[in-house]
Amino acid sequence: MIAVHFTSRHFDLEPVLQLIGWYFDMEAANIYSPGGRPSAYPADWTLLTTNRAFLKKSLIAEAAIPEPVSDKQIRTWTDDYSEFFQVLKF
Repeated sequence: MIAVHFTSRHFDLEPVLQLIGWYFDMEAANIYSPGGRPSAYPADWTLLTTNRAFLKKSLIAEAAIPEPVSDKQIRTWTDDYSEFFQVLKF
């Protein structure tokens, strides 16, 4: 299981995480935490796992947002390649 916190006002990292999940044959669950308390800020998370049964657990399944299929044409990021301009929010 990999849990990635990717909240950003400037970058849309969901497509990057989606491609990494597909590359490693992992299922993904996107979870948005709205915050609400003065000390708790909204947060975006992606859970990546090969354990599909974990994502079906009620707490995860109820919190998960359906994974959108990105229309952005990007390559899978690796140690040798990443392109921030492709995921920049305008």
